[in-house]
Amino acid sequence: MGNNKIISFILLVGIAAGAAFGEGFRMDFMDLNVGGSTRLFSSRAPEYFEASMVCQLDTGAVDIVFCMDTSRSMEPYIADLEVNIIEFIDSIVARGYDFRLGAVPFDDSTNIWDFNPSAPGNQMTADTAEFISWLDTGVSEIASDSWEVSLDAICDALRDYQWREDALRIIIMFTNEGYHSTDDDTNLSDESFAGTMELVLETGAVVFIAASSRPAWVGSPIPPYQMANFILLADTSGGRLDSLTEDWTFILNDVVDLISTFTSVSAMVINETGSACEMHAEFIPLDSTCMSLHSDNPLHSEETIPDGDAHRFFWKVILDSTCIGTNRCFEIAVWGGGDTDTFYGCITDDSCFGHTDLVLDHTTPTLSPTCLDVHPNPVNLTFTITNNGIRPASDVVMTITPYSGLTIVGGDSNPAEIDAIAYDGGSAEVSWEVEIAPEAFGTEQPYRVLLEHAEGSDLFYPYMLDIPDLQPQPEVTILCEDSILCPGECADLNSAVDPTGVWYYSWTPVDGLSDPGAPNPTACPLTTTVYKLDITDGVDCTDGDSITVIVADSIFVDAGSTIEIFPGRYTTIGGSPTATGGYGDLTYEWTPAEGLDDPSIPNPTANPFFPTTYTVIVTDDAGCFQCDSTQVQIKPPLGYIYVQDEFEILELRVIDTLDAIESGNGVIMVTMPGDIIGGADLVDSTDTWASPVMIQTTHGIRSWRHKIYTP
Repeated sequence: MGNNKIISFILLVGIAAGAAFGEGFRMDFMDLNVGGSTRLFSSRAPEYFEASMVCQLDTGAVDIVFCMDTSRSMEPYIADLEVNIIEFIDSIVARGYDFRLGAVPFDDSTNIWDFNPSAPGNQMTADTAEFISWLDTGVSEIASDSWEVSLDAICDALRDYQWREDALRIIIMFTNEGYHSTDDDTNLSDESFAGTMELVLETGAVVFIAASSRPAWVGSPIPPYQMANFILLADTSGGRLDSLTEDWTFILNDVVDLISTFTSVSAMVINETGSACEMHAEFIPLDSTCMSLHSDNPLHSEETIPDGDAHRFFWKVILDSTCIGTNRCFEIAVWGGGDTDTFYGCITDDSCFGHTDLVLDHTTPTLSPTCLDVHPNPVNLTFTITNNGIRPASDVVMTITPYSGLTIVGGDSNPAEIDAIAYDGGSAEVSWEVEIAPEAFGTEQPYRVLLEHAEGSDLFYPYMLDIPDLQPQPEVTILCEDSILCPGECADLNSAVDPTGVWYYSWTPVDGLSDPGAPNPTACPLTTTVYKLDITDGVDCTDGDSITVIVADSIFVDAGSTIEIFPGRYTTIGGSPTATGGYGDLTYEWTPAEGLDDPSIPNPTANPFFPTTYTVIVTDDAGCFQCDSTQVQIKPPLGYIYVQDEFEILELRVIDTLDAIESGNGVIMVTMPGDIIGGADLVDSTDTWASPVMIQTTHGIRSWRHKIYTP
């Protein structure tokens, strides 16, 4: 941006009392460059300079020389190097700087590009097309040893180029190798590091270095002490060191900062002493704590200047912007040939001389992924512009350039125009809503901001938005070890979600659940129920699963009524049916098993010798069970018969009916003293010597042919 205007204000420059024109030295004009703006003062009367000036609100002058390592090891960087230099030049042009460019390629020797061989010395160029055409043909791969003469390139640039006195001097050097010097006995270099540092400080040059050690398999990397020297040289001069692979925007912004704080004083003095003489000029600040010189000797001396000729003296000034009033004033003493004159000047606090110092504050937002989008989207990009200078910033314009995948959909207009930002901490805020396209998910997308204002240089700020990839859709699974329950039982419903994260849970129906919002509730349903689980992250990630919790029907068991039988008789036990209900098939277990033909069936046959309580346990496929019991009672004997042999009478208990005894059929139990021994078939009681009585004893089956007595 550029703007010219005329401002009249208080007297700025005067001549010391007693100094007369025509018999000493006369200042033809003085110009001040403050914060990148040039002010020119010319003499209008013998006593003073006219209190008017041209306050040019354009950028100040800057001379830039690229010192480029073009040896073979730079092959991986050469193409990017050319592209970065061209982009850098384009940015310089876009800002409207008063610039000139030069270059010193180097390997084991240097080659200064002279863009005007017909003029004495080596000349830079302001023709960007010309410089780029040289760049296309002047950078090549040259075989050399493992180190190069980078110090010589810097010194040759400072000594041999025709630098403008009122311009900032910028050196930008690129290399991936160590440097030769006078200390390494190779005779390749004419410079030492200490001498290079001294020359840089004497000339007031600012050195930026982009350096990266080449891989060890290619050759020797930059020694640590040399890398430390590179850092020292850059930092001490006011520049910086970064990697070859870094974005060069940092160099551009640093150059802009240097221009915006650059202050210089230039005085054109005419010899009117009446004869040729040496001319000496010294810059003397009235307050050395507010004003000092940057790298320049305050005293300049020139050889014989003919009478009537003029010479221009130039000083670079470091000004503390917090100082005000007369503390910002200075003297320029000029003497020679026996004459002495003193001229006064002030870098005033007037707004034309004040400087703006715009600082942009912006935090790249952090995005979080969801399943369908990133959040937030659109995203708000907010920028705060603060003016820390001592002059208001006017006609402030801010432009954002989003790259692929980013689209402005709201917020301030683009460009955003701000009338003015007050000095000393005044601020303004600009905000844009930027929508992120799906194809940009999982990438880094750049956006750049251009900040322009009427009082100074344009500022570029690059940013990178880290856009996460979408989250995978969640998958929820319900696990339940006991999904078939017996009446009155409970089961734990355990859910598992992949991926893990913060999820919100909702179970339906809520009946029988301990906590419908918990990931693992306890379910106690009264009947078979289908439980459904829905999960969400509260935004757009959702999934669901369901499980059927079966509640088995109740088992009803009937073991039957109490039954009475005679000893040795058989009977069927169990109900009709023995069990109903349950889940799936039913299994039966009668206890005790003694006296039963099959204890695993619903209605077994029982033949107990004693009164017995039989219990049946009925179990279904769900493991649910119920039980019931029945009794089988033994009827007492109805009578007794006796069998007599020649030794004794054996008592027999009749366990059948009298009819059976009379008919000669049935079973008897033979009782030896105190013990039941076995059973025998009855015979017809009318035949006292009938068929034998068969008696089961512990000694086997025995038979007697004896007379049977009946009571």
